[in-house]
Amino acid sequence: MTKILVIEDDESIRASIVDILTLSDYEVEAAIDGVDGVAKAQAYDPDIILCDVMMPKLDGHGVLEEIKKIPSLSRVPFMFLTAKSNIQDIREGMLLGADDYLPKPFSGDELLSAIQTRLERHAQSQKYDIQQMEAARQYINLTLPHELRTPLTTIMGYVEILDEEVDNMDSDMIHSMLASVRGATGRLSHLIENYVAYGQLQLLLNDPEVIHEIRNNSLVHGFDGLIAQSAEQVAYHAKRINDLVLDVESVSTCISFEHAKKILEEIMSNAFKFSPDGTPVTIIGKINNDRYVVSITNHGRGMTAEQIANIKVNNQFERDIYEQQGAGLGLVIAQQILDIHGGDLIIESEPDVTTTVYMVLRMA
Repeated sequence: MTKILVIEDDESIRASIVDILTLSDYEVEAAIDGVDGVAKAQAYDPDIILCDVMMPKLDGHGVLEEIKKIPSLSRVPFMFLTAKSNIQDIREGMLLGADDYLPKPFSGDELLSAIQTRLERHAQSQKYDIQQMEAARQYINLTLPHELRTPLTTIMGYVEILDEEVDNMDSDMIHSMLASVRGATGRLSHLIENYVAYGQLQLLLNDPEVIHEIRNNSLVHGFDGLIAQSAEQVAYHAKRINDLVLDVESVSTCISFEHAKKILEEIMSNAFKFSPDGTPVTIIGKINNDRYVVSITNHGRGMTAEQIANIKVNNQFERDIYEQQGAGLGLVIAQQILDIHGGDLIIESEPDVTTTVYMVLRMA
């Protein structure tokens, strides 16, 4: 039986909710205020929590903050019951990690429908998490060893040749081998960096308090300058500086410098990597109301709608057809960084024609 914790300081409202849920075959526990609610949540282990916002001792936002600190409860669906129509109050709750809110007054049918919808979404989310874990497990077992061994084999092979034959080689051959070693070292370094970045992002995504802090204290002045600098560096390393087309408006954005640099480099590198020499890579940055939209367009392989919808960890499309290096984490990392900063990642693509990746960021 589904267990529901109701945290509501108004006795009549609390009793009414308990009656409705009990008659609908839910197991219900009630708490009279926020402090009581946090204590009962730990003892009761509910499947979903319904919580009033305005309460004495500890308000609903305070309850949610305390709940999120408890590992066993941090992912339990949390729904606010609020009489406030203030959008800022609702937004604050959602930023703290609330899953939904139900405005008072509400009918019994509205209450039951909201609970059922939230429980179904939570079940779908859990199923998706299991699928993701299985995909990651298979990747670690099957693909990751190859990704690590490929550059390592190159490095070890050339080092062994240089160690044994360096006295018999001319300088051009030595420099050629060293260039191959540098390239393999760079690929290995990038692979390790992305896995470290992915692990760090998982920790951030599971901590609503940290996300709230990051969103309120991250700022890059002159974001257009960072775009231009990153684009020129990526184009130079790809030996395609003449293919770069830049058109960016001056702006300051709400994102940390390190995260901004990371997503720009990942998306721009993909744009050059998956398009042929001599075709333009166009980067445009424009202000759109209170958002700054960066579009990065290339004319290459492209992606299908299904592939775009299935972007996830360690997913490289058509790997059996196209030889490629890397772990396939770039777009996933970019999406997660933008999620943390309240932005968005949108991909539009027509296979074998063009692909545009849009980064949508909050402006200062």
